[in-house]
Amino acid sequence: MEMIKSTINIDKELKEQLETLVRCKKIASLTEGINLAINDFINKQKRSDYEARMALASKDDAFMRRTMVVQEEFEKLDRDINLGDDEW
Repeated sequence: MEMIKSTINIDKELKEQLETLVRCKKIASLTEGINLAINDFINKQKRSDYEARMALASKDDAFMRRTMVVQEEFEKLDRDINLGDDEW
């Protein structure tokens, strides 16, 4: 991942807590702590967006039919593989 320099304003207490984590060797640096927090926030937002899209998709009859067909095909493949030779 390419790093760039950026100037931000951060709450004093949050910075002090990050510094404590650095001193306790829980994180390597303030930068690492900030990057971890940003990454966690972004991942939570992506998860929330995904869940909202899936909730909407679950109300789409055509989507649900396609999903069930694919699931049945995978289940058939699993059965076929388990009935085959025991090479795996």
